[in-house]
Amino acid sequence: MGWYHLATHFISPLRCRREGSRYIAMITEIFGPTDVSQDLSGERFLLGLRGSVRVHVGDEIFELSEGEAATIDSTQPTGFEPLTPISAGSDAPLVLQVILP
Repeated sequence: MGWYHLATHFISPLRCRREGSRYIAMITEIFGPTDVSQDLSGERFLLGLRGSVRVHVGDEIFELSEGEAATIDSTQPTGFEPLTPISAGSDAPLVLQVILP
């Protein structure tokens, strides 16, 4: 669906939560520019697992490539987009996100 521009991204939650833990972990596969989101509080850890993405955080824009990590303020509007267009059958970028509310 992502290759045909029917979805911009897919999220797969990781079932690694312990009782009492506040961490929320997920892997995001990014096919196109995502919607912008923000949280009421906390920060977010990002790790590039495959490919490269452009990350928008508030007024700041930076690139995150495979093997690189960043920590961002999740109260700022945040969005992602692939650095290069994704064509049918190609691997879309993967980003590990850990949200710390």
